[in-house]
Amino acid sequence: GMFLATGSTDHIIRMYFLGCETAEKIAELQAHTDKVDSIQFSNTCDRFISGSRDGTARVWRFDHHEWKSILLDMNAGVEGRKETSPEDKFMRPKVTMIAWDRCDKLIVTAVNNHLLNVWNSLTGQLLHTLTGHNDEVFVLEAHPFDSRIMLSAGHDGNVFLWDITKGTNIRQYFNMIEGQGHGAVFDCKFSPDGQHFACTDSHGHLLIYGFGCNKRYEKIPDQMFFHTDYRPLIRDSNNYVLDEQTQQAPHLMPPPFLVDVDGNPHPPKYQRLVPGRENCAEEHLVPQLGYVATSDGEVIEQVIGQQTSDQDEPE
Repeated sequence: GMFLATGSTDHIIRMYFLGCETAEKIAELQAHTDKVDSIQFSNTCDRFISGSRDGTARVWRFDHHEWKSILLDMNAGVEGRKETSPEDKFMRPKVTMIAWDRCDKLIVTAVNNHLLNVWNSLTGQLLHTLTGHNDEVFVLEAHPFDSRIMLSAGHDGNVFLWDITKGTNIRQYFNMIEGQGHGAVFDCKFSPDGQHFACTDSHGHLLIYGFGCNKRYEKIPDQMFFHTDYRPLIRDSNNYVLDEQTQQAPHLMPPPFLVDVDGNPHPPKYQRLVPGRENCAEEHLVPQLGYVATSDGEVIEQVIGQQTSDQDEPE
């Protein structure tokens, strides 16, 4: 936690030391020829990867008073073979995401040609090329303790579990949404025990996968939004952001209420799920409803805030 690496649009990686009162820039690394938009330190923090739109990634290490790097070229083929499709010949490869395995022995890079490459982190040798995605991948997530397993997810709605030591697909999930096609997967995270993982998609859904029974999740409403999610914001004279309705800074507002997609509040037992409302009295979990005019002139009933008594501290 003593060093910070930043990438930028000017192709330069800047290194900062955080051990002083203010961050001190200690190095500028110029190795990429296009913007650097992916950086990740290893789990042991002795190395880091940089991924660039120039079609390369680099594994950096501080050695003998200087930063040295190993080149990972996305144009490389397994064992030096050039394996390109007709489309690849006209597409400049760009690194979209990078990740270490849990033991820092392997590195996975996602490329804009929808391929995943598995590399030896010490030698830079390309070990496997993983195929299956048909759109860009922006999610790579290592299993919390099994270094063989890597999760990938992309805008094609696919979620894959890979054995990156063998270069094989373990399991595939597809985020099909009834009547709407598929939903692009934007992020995924494993639970600490590695038994579950959760994903978010382009349609605002939270997807939970894992072992065991799903009865505990059946008790939760399918539609859960904060009543403030789509409230308009304004800027004050100092250019600070304020909630238009209350004229408050969003981070200073009371905890929001949970509502369905139409703005109808959920029962009090669900309101306790909101951080800050866990210990509120029952009457403080019932929101104040009011009539609000929309931008097209329609007047609708919705949550407008807390009951007046909710301004007091809960007993």
